Amino acid sequence: GMETKLLELMDTVMKKEDVVPVMKEAKRAFEGILVDKEQLRPVIGVVGEIFVRLNRFSNNHLVENLEELGAEVWVAPFSEWIFYINNIKKEDYMQDKDIIGWTKISIADTVARADEHEVLRPFRKFLRSGHEPTAEENVKMGSTYVHPSFRGETIMSLGKAVDFYRTGLSGVINVMPFTCMPGTVVNSMLKRVKQDCEDIPVLNIAYDGLDMSNNTLRLEAFVHQCSQYMEKNMKAELAGV
Repeated sequence: GMETKLLELMDTVMKKEDVVPVMKEAKRAFEGILVDKEQLRPVIGVVGEIFVRLNRFSNNHLVENLEELGAEVWVAPFSEWIFYINNIKKEDYMQDKDIIGWTKISIADTVARADEHEVLRPFRKFLRSGHEPTAEENVKMGSTYVHPSFRGETIMSLGKAVDFYRTGLSGVINVMPFTCMPGTVVNSMLKRVKQDCEDIPVLNIAYDGLDMSNNTLRLEAFVHQCSQYMEKNMKAELAGV
């Protein structure tokens, strides 16, 4: 099963071995999964604080809960943060006129991009969510709402939210630790994103480590809202609007 492939991948990374063969096996395993293509599901994108959005325990198994409610979920990848940090370092080295530092981080960034491309190559044209904008593109999209000098997760989350809308998703969820300042700014700015992006449904969830059972009703209502948004867009598309 896929859990076995995930464990194999983790073991391969720990041993510092080539992960591409494992990725190819994982693709074959995915191809063996029966998919009901007749059932239309709203696709929801998840942005926000990196650890919370990627750690199942911290986000109270958000992806699984949304899937059980009938949605498909795309989570912003961790790699976007790596490339964003590389860009920040480039800017700082350039400002300090540190050519050696700039050259080193530029080489590291190029190698990282090449490695990512190689690892994901078996899944090229296989996953609908396979294409990711560059960090530069994300910053450009997010800079409509915060200035690039305000560095951190905020501008990346806002940029990714816009990318999710442009890709045709039906909703965006921002996750954050309770009282997280960057997450709070994203929550505030998402209201403007919603206005600019045809009223795409948005939801903010702050996790404080306490019982989150009350979120079930919020998620149910949100998935329903995303389904209505999807159906409205489908009708508009059929009508040629």
